[in-house]
Amino acid sequence: MKVHVIEGYGISSNIYVIEAERPAVIDAGTLEDAEQSIARIRATGLKPEIMVLTHRHVDHIGGARRIAEAFGISEIYAGKGDADAIRNADDSAGARAFGLGVEAVDVIPISEGDSIDMGNHELEVMETPGHTIGSISLVERSSMALFSGDTVFADGGIGRWDLPTGEFGALMSSVERLSSMKPSSLCPGHGKAVIGGADRHLAMSQSSLIYYSSSSLSDSESF
Repeated sequence: MKVHVIEGYGISSNIYVIEAERPAVIDAGTLEDAEQSIARIRATGLKPEIMVLTHRHVDHIGGARRIAEAFGISEIYAGKGDADAIRNADDSAGARAFGLGVEAVDVIPISEGDSIDMGNHELEVMETPGHTIGSISLVERSSMALFSGDTVFADGGIGRWDLPTGEFGALMSSVERLSSMKPSSLCPGHGKAVIGGADRHLAMSQSSLIYYSSSSLSDSESF
């Protein structure tokens, strides 16, 4: 399975474009970067038919409506726990706090064990709350590629939990669950994607959990 990595500028999330019979885009960056994101998606030569949003935060959903309109995407998915916040451009997305724009976009709620059909590939949905209550991760089993949103990052990073609906205990459980999967590739919401040997990076996230659970810090390293 071929994945095009569109690295986010500044706070804006990474965007992943998956080559398939029905191409899919995962996450959408900020509204402020939407036009650049559209141009970068077009440069892949693909026309996405599916969009999946890993969670409600503005740096992942801000550009969703503009990208969907640009490519005619009507099939937009998000975890059931965050779906209403995304539909309503709820302020728990963080737009006001971070001074960023957000536009409401209709989404189809998805849950643990659901599958997103891309024709010749399939994304399996995993509920991984903690960063937000409705955070999801996605796995493509044939390649063992993991799209982790802001739950885990390369080099042992983990998502923050001090924003609305975040919760450290839930994040711990989600990180431990993803670490047990032993994925080959890791495609996180921010920072570098890891192709091959991703299980080592997730193993490092266990050390991060130990550190944060024993410290007085209230957040980690990424929005």
